[in-house]
Order: sequence, then C-alpha cells, then structure tokens
Amino acid sequence: MNNNYFWRAMTSQDIPLVYETFRAGNPQVDEENLEKMNQFPPERLASDTLVAIAPDGGIAAAGIAVVFPSAENSLMGWLEGVVHPDHLRRGLGSHILSWQTERAAQKAEEMGGDKALILRVGCAAENLGANRLFEKHEFAVVVSQCQMLFDLASPLPSANFPEGVILVAYSSERDDEIRRAFNQAFAGHWIGELSAEDWQERFIDTPQFKPEFAKLALADDRVVGFYLSEIFDDRPGYAWLEIVGVLSEQRGRGLGTALTADALHTYKQAGFKFCRLGVDDENITNAKRVYLNLGFTQEKATRYFARKL
Repeated sequence: MNNNYFWRAMTSQDIPLVYETFRAGNPQVDEENLEKMNQFPPERLASDTLVAIAPDGGIAAAGIAVVFPSAENSLMGWLEGVVHPDHLRRGLGSHILSWQTERAAQKAEEMGGDKALILRVGCAAENLGANRLFEKHEFAVVVSQCQMLFDLASPLPSANFPEGVILVAYSSERDDEIRRAFNQAFAGHWIGELSAEDWQERFIDTPQFKPEFAKLALADDRVVGFYLSEIFDDRPGYAWLEIVGVLSEQRGRGLGTALTADALHTYKQAGFKFCRLGVDDENITNAKRVYLNLGFTQEKATRYFARKL
C-alpha cells in the first residue's frame, strides 16, 4: 500500500468532507448518509471510524464500523467505506476493510463474546472494483436490491382488492399481529424474524414512520396484508413505500398489487410528487416484476455482501 497517507479517526469537523468523498466514490450516497454521520457522538467517531489523509490534506478514503444486536444470539456489523476516485488502486480500500473487520470483532467481543457476528457491506452493483474487494476479503453476496421510482403525475393503477378482503387504516393495537404477519410473509428473507422489540425499533418507533400512510388488509378480521410508509422531512415531495407484506396463503390474488396501488393513490392525495421503494432483485414473490408492471422505473441497484466471524 502507498504510505504517503496519514491515518487517523474521523472528527466532527471532517464530516462534510467525508460526505463529499462518499458522494464522489458512490453516487448512490444521499443526505440520509450525511444525517447518520452527524448523529455519531464524538466518542464513537474516535473509536469506530478511520480516514486516510492525502498529502494535499484532502480525505482520500474513509471507513465506519457499526455493531448492533440483530437477534438473541447474534450481532450485526455494518461497514461503510469509500475511496475517492482519485486515490483508487493504491490499497486504501483493502486497508480500510481489514481495519473495519478487526474493529467490528473487537466491538462484538465487548458486547458479548459468545454471540456470532455477521458483517455486512454494500456497493453499487456496477462497481466491479468494490465487488472484487469484498470477495477477496471473504464476503459473499447476500442479495442484490434495486431502488424504484413512481412519478405520481402519471396515470395511477386501480386498487382492486380480492373478494373477501377489506382495507382499513393502521392501528397500533394490531402492531403485534402486523409483526407476525410480516414474519410469515418474509420467512426466509435476509432481514430475519423480528421480535416485538425489533419490530418497534426498526419500523414503528422511527421518526420517519407515519401511521396515517399505513393500511391493513383484513380477511375475517385477520391481517392478511399491509403496507407501511416512511416520510423524510428533508426530502419534500417524496414518499417511501417501506414494506408491502402479503401472507403466503393470499399470494396470486393480486393483493400485493392492490396494496401498492392504494399507497400510490394515498400519496398523491396527500400532495406527494413521487414514490420510492426498495426491492430485492430475486424476490421469491416476483415483487420487482409487479412494480414494473404498475409503472415503477428502476433508479439504481445495490449489491449486499456478508461474512460471518
């Protein structure tokens, strides 16, 4: 590796420059990533980040390691890293990834050495250099996911629900039933089965969750499908369709299509201009094809890798 770089932890003053480095190295990075970095307390920056300072004083590369509980007996390590395009092929990415892996292992030991640690990283699907780097460091592809967009100025599809299914507003009193429906609908998905605490933390208690943009599909007063939405204050005009879930027994009846169409109508009536969502390329329910048929277009694709320590 080129030794003309000075390595140190990130400081709060570095964050704007680090964000620009991420933007230069990965066009998929947006202001949500900047918001996350700004939320890092100084002590976390000092222990869980690394930057490479180039001879001209600019930030050539940066890395962040975050570890958190993901299930009763396991921990999840999320690694974010980037090398500025002007400093590629000098070993910086490999150095950062090695440091992140070691730091995540240290954090996992501090949090409970008896728990398995799953490391995850992601990159643009077309970034062949990052793909090769992750594979070299023994990461394996978990899923390829794409972000899709619907222009709400275009004609909206009809929301035709199957016979015997009614649509009702979200109710917090049904949260545990919705969670169980989610676990059944997404059984075998990489996100894993969510406990009541995980469900609340991941979806319901987040500031971007808006219950007025969530609906439930009921059959015989039982949740058989649902959708949840997220609205980000710093992205006016955009609604994010976070989840569309349908129980396996209801698939093939057009319920997922109807729920998505209803969400689009709801967003337009509320004054939103666009709807975005993320979907796995290899979704077992062929959800991507459903969204394309409804009029969504693909914006970008991301590939996620994992390594178990």
